[in-house]
Amino acid sequence: MELEFKGRVGGVKVEAVDTTGAGDAFIGGILNILASYPNLYKILETTYEGTKKVKDTKLQMLTTQFVELKMSEDESFDSFYSKLNEVIIGKFNLGEKIEDSKIVKKIFWSLPESFHAKVIAIEESKDLDDIKVQELIDSLQTYELSLPLQRTSAPALIPTECSIRV
Repeated sequence: MELEFKGRVGGVKVEAVDTTGAGDAFIGGILNILASYPNLYKILETTYEGTKKVKDTKLQMLTTQFVELKMSEDESFDSFYSKLNEVIIGKFNLGEKIEDSKIVKKIFWSLPESFHAKVIAIEESKDLDDIKVQELIDSLQTYELSLPLQRTSAPALIPTECSIRV
């Protein structure tokens, strides 16, 4: 018994492919139009990044945030690092990369008193210039788990006696 192939194979999906070259012609046309506007790149850059003055102002604001950011005693390390990482990414997106060693030192200088013992242990065992940011983050997150929970608000009052009047 001979089976006839009907053009389909069960369970196999095939995407259509443009074999006419129409897609290539379309993209070529767009690239040709874009190439005919020599200032287009500058216009797009200004639109999405802003002028040099705006970019410099944004970088200055992010630098100030980087310098002033400190972890408070009642803040989790993850929350602090999230804020720090926003600044780092913001500066990177504006063309300024912060070296890992500078980020490591910033984290060390920004930690509260409750991390003091861990900071000393790391400083004595490693060269701060050689520590990877992710290695430090992992170490501090692990250390934070061992810290006793700190109350950030007044304790809730628990009634010891309850009376109901009807």
